[in-house]
Amino acid sequence: GKISAQLERGTTVHNENRLICKDGSVKWISIHAELLNDKEGEKYFYCTFVDITEQKKAELALSQTQKKLSAAITHAGLAYWEYDIRNSLAFLNDVSTTEYNLTQVLYNYPQSIYDSGVIAPESVAQYQRLIDGVNAGKPTISADIKTIDINGVTIWKRVRFTTLFDEKGLPFWAVATAETIDELKSLEQQFAITAAQTGIETWIYDISDHTITRTTATGSENGADCVISNVPNSLLEKGVIH
Repeated sequence: GKISAQLERGTTVHNENRLICKDGSVKWISIHAELLNDKEGEKYFYCTFVDITEQKKAELALSQTQKKLSAAITHAGLAYWEYDIRNSLAFLNDVSTTEYNLTQVLYNYPQSIYDSGVIAPESVAQYQRLIDGVNAGKPTISADIKTIDINGVTIWKRVRFTTLFDEKGLPFWAVATAETIDELKSLEQQFAITAAQTGIETWIYDISDHTITRTTATGSENGADCVISNVPNSLLEKGVIH
């Protein structure tokens, strides 16, 4: 039935089959068949058989490793998702879907995440900076993002993206995690208040992204408006540092 169905779409058939050998071992065989005509016009199959047992073992090991990794991430309470750059798709783990009432697949990403209201308005520009960085091919990029959960509660997340590249060196996929940093943000706020009272300006320096962000202690209500990239070169060019 499967072969007939495939032949309806063309003259070639490709199947992978699991075989049980006499000694009880398991082998995987890749079968490629093409429907041909002989000199008399009779049809026959030309078949090739390839032993792909080791490939299947490697695929199984990889699948098991991915499941273990997924379980570890979930146990750690991390929100985790994968970003299909070329198709503007995001695939979310259970932590993400439960905490924010999102579907496991987000189409038209990242616009769909903005439309959902999960990202607080004041963090949208910062989140878009992450996406732009991934799309531009930055290997890693991170930022602190204010989010709003299913109950309308504000939660600060430290979001990290790691970009994957194809054989041509172009970005095609990214993996991301988000850890809750409410306690850290509370400490930062306390420090910012102290710094403001003493007249000290404070900045956050992202070493991997070569970016500094001015904190609210310096008079800005929106940290995303005070982001300086390409540090220290940009500071030298502006004459801020002599």
